[in-house]
Amino acid sequence: MPAGVYKLHGRTSAATTDYNDLQQTMTQRLTPVKMHESLDQRGLLDDSHGPGTYALQVETPDTSGSVAQAFREHVDELPPSEHMAQLADASSVCYVGASGQVYDRLQDHTEGVVRQSLFLRAFKPVSLVGVWPSENAFQDEYNRAVALSRDGWTVWTDGEVL
Repeated sequence: MPAGVYKLHGRTSAATTDYNDLQQTMTQRLTPVKMHESLDQRGLLDDSHGPGTYALQVETPDTSGSVAQAFREHVDELPPSEHMAQLADASSVCYVGASGQVYDRLQDHTEGVVRQSLFLRAFKPVSLVGVWPSENAFQDEYNRAVALSRDGWTVWTDGEVL
């Protein structure tokens, strides 16, 4: 992929690799209203009102330096350099999480004010990948991440890139 291109699940858009430009070009940022509409339109609204796992698509810059800069704005210690290279090289990136109340947690993520994960502070969610109800959500979280990784996603979960 040429320098100066951002990836969004197989689609690309020309832009500079500057992190600040990335923040300004993220017009598809997921809002609480858009999240609710997406859940409803996809028939996942009922599934989201209870425990389960979920995945959110994020947009990442195409250079390790820009990925590192995004993290630096939120933490003192950066993830391993191989994680940043994986995120920069990926054509589709998602965050996988688990919650006892998925709907509320998804709203937290899209509002970005409370209980925001480090990864989603650095890279804002742009769309919902899916919701999977589960009574053992926290045990199933890693397996969901592995399954999405096998489907071609680069996945961030619990500080790890798959």
